[in-house]
Amino acid sequence: MSIARSEQELKENFAKIDVNGDGKITVDEFRALLVSGIREDYSEAVSDVSISDIVDKYAKQQLASMDADGNNEVSFKEYKSAYDKAAAEAADEDE
Repeated sequence: MSIARSEQELKENFAKIDVNGDGKITVDEFRALLVSGIREDYSEAVSDVSISDIVDKYAKQQLASMDADGNNEVSFKEYKSAYDKAAAEAADEDE
């Protein structure tokens, strides 16, 4: 499995999540991305209440895992670092 992407692709993905364009991904921005994806994929299977409960917990956990400086926001540098770590782990699994 190859998940390697160019820095430009990472910047484009980051910009899609960073809705207000301030260079940081907040829990609310990440949560909005997750909710829209779940609604799109599972609209008939889950209620808005269960979506909210699931997404709140997941968004906070995922952002915390990328937030190296603990400011409750993820910069592009932190985003890229988390991506690079995941890509390296995936490459190790393929070997």
